[in-house]
Amino acid sequence: MKSSRISVVDVGACHVAVAEFAITGPDKMILQEFAQQTQGADPALDAGWVERTAQALSVMATASRTSGAVRIAIPGYLALTKFIKTLSVAAAKRGKIIEFEASQAIPYLLAEVVWEHAVLADDGRDLEMVVTAAKRDPVERICAAAKSAGYRVISARASAHALESAFRWNYSEVTASVLVVDIGARTTTLMIGGPDRFHVRTLPIAGNTITTAIAADFQLDFAQTELLKIRVLSADQAGGQPGRPAVQRATGNFIAQLQLEIARSITNHLRQAGATPPAIIYLTGGGSLMSGLEEALAKKFQCRVERYDPFRKVELSPHARAAGAAASGHLLANLVGLARTAVTSPRDETGLLPPAIREEQAFRRRQPLLLGVMALLAVALLSPVRYYHRLAQLTAAQAAEINAQLQPLQQTASRNARHLAEIKATQERVAVIRRLVEAKSTWVEFLADLQQRLGEVEDGWLDQLAVVPSTTAASGLELTVSGRLLDTHNPVSKVSPESDERARQLLVRLAGSPFVTAVRNERFDNSQPGLLRFDCTLAIDPRHPL
Repeated sequence: MKSSRISVVDVGACHVAVAEFAITGPDKMILQEFAQQTQGADPALDAGWVERTAQALSVMATASRTSGAVRIAIPGYLALTKFIKTLSVAAAKRGKIIEFEASQAIPYLLAEVVWEHAVLADDGRDLEMVVTAAKRDPVERICAAAKSAGYRVISARASAHALESAFRWNYSEVTASVLVVDIGARTTTLMIGGPDRFHVRTLPIAGNTITTAIAADFQLDFAQTELLKIRVLSADQAGGQPGRPAVQRATGNFIAQLQLEIARSITNHLRQAGATPPAIIYLTGGGSLMSGLEEALAKKFQCRVERYDPFRKVELSPHARAAGAAASGHLLANLVGLARTAVTSPRDETGLLPPAIREEQAFRRRQPLLLGVMALLAVALLSPVRYYHRLAQLTAAQAAEINAQLQPLQQTASRNARHLAEIKATQERVAVIRRLVEAKSTWVEFLADLQQRLGEVEDGWLDQLAVVPSTTAASGLELTVSGRLLDTHNPVSKVSPESDERARQLLVRLAGSPFVTAVRNERFDNSQPGLLRFDCTLAIDPRHPL
């Protein structure tokens, strides 16, 4: 079988591991490259966890000589796994049923998470499936961290799925019911079942549980307590390490709590699945290295307890051995599982990849097809392009010849346009002068008309005539007129009704002038004996502007 290389990344709460496998056969892999870095597991440092992961990946990309497409494992504390049983429906309706059941099982809006499902069984009556989900934001940030280190994430799977894939391949001969316990820094993953199906449960207790308990006894910060725990647990049991009683007490409490959760998980599994109790317990993960754990679990559950061996079907290259892969077997289960998933489902299974990365990956898969189509189009269009290129050259030559003939005409047209502009400007000046001349004669005509209408009412004259701008008249011009009428019949007393009538007739006559459109603001004053004073405003007709 031709060798193919697969790069994988395992992102944990307190470690990052990168590996490259060479697939040389259906049951054979070679670990070519390996690198890992540990990080602080203090939950108080969660805010900078992604940034530290990005830095670690950058360093390991150089150390492990890996780059390009990778498959990544999402840590257990970021993923949620639910087993669902619902009614079986037709294949055409299954997608809607699965989405509905997922929305009920996942305690977040589906728009806020990335999720995937796998059908476990369908007997025509019941549909059993497993749904895995993770919050979209941290997954997007992890993928961005990998990208910043030079990796292109093509698949993201929950660490529990990677562990299951690794176990099925490494222990394919095991047919009994088993329990796989993966103890990490922040969570412990329990995988119970047999060759047909595994039930997965994630516990919120792990190595940090011990550290937190010790810190409460000694009033130390998390980093100092973690160093104390590692120093005591890695030292000779007979030695007198300071703090040993507190560490042993916290470790014992953790083992007791773990036993309780395992017993509860086994009971629930037996009740729901009708399976048999596990005959073997396999331990993996950094927290599984604590002394006394194997013996305590074997005594509690009366079954064989073994260390999970990730190297049963994996060879180590000299370079991987030099990088410490042999001593890091407790961290390799997820890496092996990711690599095997790539072999068994090569076109997967993007898993928990965010939609934006899925679309980018789909586009990359279509790129060869698109490039082929573009090449065919280029070949098909080559002859037409040549023909139209020659046609364009001929047309350009003809256009140049026509432009040479048009140049004198264009110059003449330019002169004509300039002369027309000068004529238009002259006409506008003549129009202005004409309006001024007409306005001068219009004033004479208007005053003559005004004098005539004033003479028709007799014994009257004007005291004042003023031009004012108007905001209401159409012509924009109004005249204010002030004058008096003499009451010859009552020279020493107030004017008679006859004089009032004469004044109103005068206003009517003014309103009938062809120069006036309206008479407004009429006022009369008869306080002076024998005289009637009048005031009004004349709106000028725009057809006879002054």
